[in-house]
Amino acid sequence: MLKRKLLNVGLSLIGPVALIILLSMPIGPLAGGLGILQPWGGVFDTGRGLNEPVAQEIRLDGIENDIHILIDHYGVPHIYAASAADAYFGLGYMHAKDRLFQMVIQKHLAAGRVSEIVGAYANSSDKIYRTIGLHRTAQKTRDWYLEHEATMPEAAYALELMNGQVRGINAFMNSMTSETQPIEFKLLGIEPEPWTLQDMFLGASFITWSLTGDFDDLTRLWLKENIQNDSMYEELYPDLMPYASYVVSEQTNLDLEDYPNAPGGYPATPQLSYSTEAGPAEIEQHKLEALLATLLPV
Repeated sequence: MLKRKLLNVGLSLIGPVALIILLSMPIGPLAGGLGILQPWGGVFDTGRGLNEPVAQEIRLDGIENDIHILIDHYGVPHIYAASAADAYFGLGYMHAKDRLFQMVIQKHLAAGRVSEIVGAYANSSDKIYRTIGLHRTAQKTRDWYLEHEATMPEAAYALELMNGQVRGINAFMNSMTSETQPIEFKLLGIEPEPWTLQDMFLGASFITWSLTGDFDDLTRLWLKENIQNDSMYEELYPDLMPYASYVVSEQTNLDLEDYPNAPGGYPATPQLSYSTEAGPAEIEQHKLEALLATLLPV
């Protein structure tokens, strides 16, 4: 009789155990597997987190003083802080709040580390970016700033702001719950690493490469050296393509010192100046009232 009861208990456990194993198995690059369907810690938590109002008010403990962030009914954050470092702390917090997964995947892409997340699917991309060496460029740039921090006020000020932003990003990550964690992390079964100063320079290198990086110039240089015929090369690759439409129809070489105003554009702005020591900034009452008013209709 006892054996029969034990057998029934064992058979009854087979189904739940098999289901648990199935839900924890990765599906292709989705390391989270079907476990994201669990009622706690899965996609249902994310759904509950999406119910927060668009317009809201956030107060943070900054580096030096409190930070006041008003998010209007368009979802645009307005950051008020007593120092530049605190303002960048709030900026980092909001960046992570709105774009954390994008930031993480771009960091891994630039460093050639996407395969750490999705496996062999990203091997070719990782090889390209490791060859380009954006992570090495970021490391050299970071080292330069640290080397000149004590002797160059501009370098020290830039590091102060970037470190403030790093602390803001990490502040959001440390405050994340299952409801506020981006769903992509659950699908991939990963946790974001703490943000570092190196990551800031890596992000800047990635954006620079995205805006200007390609191999066209290297390809044309190789062709020019191997063709060894300038007239043929200029015919193949003219400075101005005949089928292209240009903003300035006739090519003109302008010196910015002699022509400070762009053709058809706005007058040149005066040189920007700033102090490396940010003083306390008072929040203007009428600005606060105007922003708070946007919260009421929602």
